[in-house]
Order: sequence, then structure tokens, then C-alpha cells
Amino acid sequence: MQPNSLTSSYPSSYPLSYHATPLGFQVIHPEHVPWLVPPRLVPSAKEMGSWEKWELVDTEEIGTHWIYRGDSYRIEAEHHWYDRANKRRLYFEDFPDLTGVLQPAIFGIPVHRFPFYHPGDGRKLLARKVSSWMYEKEWAAKSDSWSKMVEPTAEDLPLLPRL
Repeated sequence: MQPNSLTSSYPSSYPLSYHATPLGFQVIHPEHVPWLVPPRLVPSAKEMGSWEKWELVDTEEIGTHWIYRGDSYRIEAEHHWYDRANKRRLYFEDFPDLTGVLQPAIFGIPVHRFPFYHPGDGRKLLARKVSSWMYEKEWAAKSDSWSKMVEPTAEDLPLLPRL
């Protein structure tokens, strides 16, 4: 896997409209790492249908990418998080770089920035819109729904390394 999986890495043929939403960083203090601003928490749409399974894989032909897995496909991965906006279960081994992320248990973390592919009819991989943000739990607590994270203080963020 690439060292910084939050830097978008898409092949030139990957549709621009499927790329991830750019991450929003905010400098709270010049001596501290920038804050990675999480999106507002929205409740998951329980009525939207079933959840899809996606696994982060690395192949010689394509490199690192997410691949759709059918319901009966058994995935063994270290981590299993949820993209509530697209009703996707995301399976992966390593976390992306979480520098500047605060309160991930509530506000989630960014999804690894790699293409999403569906096997289609088995002959050609079909590009799909990527997931942008994921959460440890399938559903937000009712008390957290529609919450927006309060801007942190400089002390909440680690210091930048000294040169």
C-alpha cells in the first residue's frame, strides 16, 4: 500500500466525477499540525437497502484499490468500518494517516483515497464513486446525529516536527 493513503491516487482513466471529495484541513496554530475537519454527522439511512462489502486490495495489474465483494464472499481483514453515506462496509488492514484527526470514535476518519471497482460481468472492472469518510460504528448515536465537531484548540493537536 502507498505510504500516504490520503493522497488521491487514481489512474488517468478513472472518471473525475468518481473522485473523492477533497479533505478539508484548517490551520489552528502555525506550530501545530492542521486539523482535518470532519463532515457533519448525518444519520444513516436505514431504509436505503442492504450494505455492500468492499475490500482494500493490492494487485500487480492495478495497484492498490477497493474491490466490491458479494454477500457470500468471506473477507478476513484487520479492520471493518462503515461508509454511512453509501451504505458500504469497508474492510482493510492498515489505517490511513490520521494526523490531524480528532475524536475518530464519534466523527470518523477519511477513507483511503484509492479507486473503487466493481467486477461487473467478470470481464472488465467498472469504476464506482469512491467513499470519502468512514465510521467505526454502523449507525450514529441519536444524540450525535447532525452534530458538527467544535473547532479544537491548538493544544488538542500535536506539534509539528522541528526542522
